[in-house]
Amino acid sequence: MSASHRPGTAARVLPALVLTALLSLSASFGALRASAQDTTEITYFTFSAAPDHLDTLDAMVEAFETANPGIKVNVETAPYDSYFTELQTRVAGGEAPDVFELNY
Repeated sequence: MSASHRPGTAARVLPALVLTALLSLSASFGALRASAQDTTEITYFTFSAAPDHLDTLDAMVEAFETANPGIKVNVETAPYDSYFTELQTRVAGGEAPDVFELNY
């Protein structure tokens, strides 16, 4: 069984990927930090927010928002079965989320 198909691999990799995505946004929004009165909301779209991952995801979002007081992260989830169809539809319709997961 390869490492990418070993049970539990996604549970270990997911938090790192989400944190990396959120932290990369931090660099992009440096100008927003100067204006703490203005709040920008961004959408993070995921299929991985299973109940056992919600605490980790919530902690990462909280850490990101603390480091970036002018940014509020709205997490949206969809079931894996329909996630990619919904993502394609949203992108094609001009309503893409700001950050989204891709299948690793």
